[in-house]
Amino acid sequence: MKRYLDYKNTTLDNGLEIVSIKKETDLVCLINAMKIGSLHEEDHERGLAHFIEHMIFKGTEKRDNKMLIDELEETGGEYDAYTDSVSTVISITALKEEFEKSCDILSDMLLNSDFKGEEIEKERKVILSEIKNSYDDIEDYSYRVLKENAFPNNSLKYDVLGTEKSVRGFSREDLLRFYNRYYNASNCKIIIVSPFDHDDVADTIERYYGNWKKGDSRTSRKEVFKNTPGKFETELNDNEQSTIMYLFTFENPTPKEELALRILDYRLGSSSNSVLFKELREKRGLCYSVHSTLGDYEKFNILYIYASVAKCDVEESKEVISFCLDEFLNEKLKFDDKFFNIVKKVYKTEIITTLEGCNDLAHFILAYILDDEDILSFYNDLDILDTLSKEDIYEIAKELFTNSTMSVILGRDEEDGDN
Repeated sequence: MKRYLDYKNTTLDNGLEIVSIKKETDLVCLINAMKIGSLHEEDHERGLAHFIEHMIFKGTEKRDNKMLIDELEETGGEYDAYTDSVSTVISITALKEEFEKSCDILSDMLLNSDFKGEEIEKERKVILSEIKNSYDDIEDYSYRVLKENAFPNNSLKYDVLGTEKSVRGFSREDLLRFYNRYYNASNCKIIIVSPFDHDDVADTIERYYGNWKKGDSRTSRKEVFKNTPGKFETELNDNEQSTIMYLFTFENPTPKEELALRILDYRLGSSSNSVLFKELREKRGLCYSVHSTLGDYEKFNILYIYASVAKCDVEESKEVISFCLDEFLNEKLKFDDKFFNIVKKVYKTEIITTLEGCNDLAHFILAYILDDEDILSFYNDLDILDTLSKEDIYEIAKELFTNSTMSVILGRDEEDGDN
């Protein structure tokens, strides 16, 4: 596989960092990423970053909400926005001839949002509805309860959306204070994947963003994200399904440890040939949905296990999950050359698929930029893969699986649902 990416970093005088990636494509993907997310919020600010993400679409000094949406639609592309733990992201993928128009629209949204009072009240209702919907989604609700139990004393327990109380309490002044302080050129990263020369890309970005003011940035609060071990149960009688979730944490992994974690996740529950899938679904038919997920929070990893089962199968399912974890702890799983060759193929396929796509590549690179990592470091993983052994996987499992937080959401009994 060719290990080359045609990219260039440029930093404007106002501190705005631009990463231009040139590739053969008829598309352009433009990502504006503010380094401000839920982990940067104080307790009285829970949900502010997400609220501002909504408000950025509600109007500027020269475009109202309808004009913004109409002009975004006129580009013929796909636009998106989201807020997570470390960033607020607005992006558009469109035909290459729409690049300048996309810069015009997105820069106006970020630099000139006007936060009209009536729009704030409309969006407040939308976000409150979004919060309520997250409670109705059993998987979202399960993750929320799990994190509240695992991290009772730090900001990871809070949802990006904030709380109903905090969202109801935000004033226009609160939104403007947060926006004016942290939504600035010094706190923004722009990633562009296009067929254009890097200098032309930087010149275009400077025309639209060059007058954006410098400003403050906020680092995540220094917190210890070690989970609180324990077993927790919550009753949810208006839901037919029960869920079982586990959470494990690993701090400051080396590149080799991080890759070992990813391989462990793949073997445990993120593939259709994983241990959890085979034992819970294929062999015993206990559930339809079961998976593991590896999350990365600023050099801090969390491994989640999720299974949705009938209430009558909760205890058996917990025993099966414990059995699967013991398979790692007791070194009973097979990690031979065939397995590592499969993993290499899977990883290479993921990389090539990502590099081929315009939007996927831009978001892939964004993750490295936000973590202040070398853009090309993902190629190094291919070399690390050649050095990994089954002992590395078992060692990381024994360190990871020592202190678990388990959360069970108990739905109603099946007979209750028939009445």
